[in-house]
Amino acid sequence: MSVLQDSFPSNGYSTNIWAQSGNQFGINLGWSSPDIQTGVFPLDRFFVDPLEVNMAQSNLNTTVTSVALSVGDLLIGTFSGTFVDLNGGNHTITGNYRVKRDW
Repeated sequence: MSVLQDSFPSNGYSTNIWAQSGNQFGINLGWSSPDIQTGVFPLDRFFVDPLEVNMAQSNLNTTVTSVALSVGDLLIGTFSGTFVDLNGGNHTITGNYRVKRDW
């Protein structure tokens, strides 16, 4: 599992988490926030292999309970909601993450 937090001065922060097995992604989720902070944020990026997600018809959120401000800190949270895949299928998902910052 990996995490990437980027700063875009005019847009706040964008966080992406992904887990993969071999050369294939298993899951990828991302959100934007005004700062690196705890709270509830809507997911604006989501992929779960092998489904492609229609974000316009999805309602997915993450609750960040601990942020990773320094190397060794943990980014901890949960995600849940419903989404529609590009074939029109409805899905419900819940999960959690605990990722150690190493950069």
